[in-house]
Amino acid sequence: MKRILVIDDDEDFLRVLKFGLTKEGFDVFQCNSGKAALSLLKSDNFAVIVSDYRLSDVSGLTIARAARKKSPPIPTILVTAYAGSLSSNLWENLPDRIYSKPIDFDTLIDAIEDLISKTPLNNTKE
Repeated sequence: MKRILVIDDDEDFLRVLKFGLTKEGFDVFQCNSGKAALSLLKSDNFAVIVSDYRLSDVSGLTIARAARKKSPPIPTILVTAYAGSLSSNLWENLPDRIYSKPIDFDTLIDAIEDLISKTPLNNTKE
């Protein structure tokens, strides 16, 4: 089962995402703050991270940078209600994908599966 970390300070969004991703066969871990996610990243590894861009304590880009420093790097998807206002040079290499909220669930699943398939260590059989 592929482990996904979902980070958002909107509890309802977290619940819906966890339910949907679990139903799709993912092992979902959730954090409602960026600081908690960064702490979890120090001791754990995930196939993909899905994070809100604008968290109350830490930017989603900070999480994406920390994920990129892991060995191997963890692909990151940012979701935000502010996608149109973000400068593209902010995320040329970070995160791997960025989507506007509300995100189409099938689009998110396709992005997760695509990123997992492109990550070398995620391609090994479980």
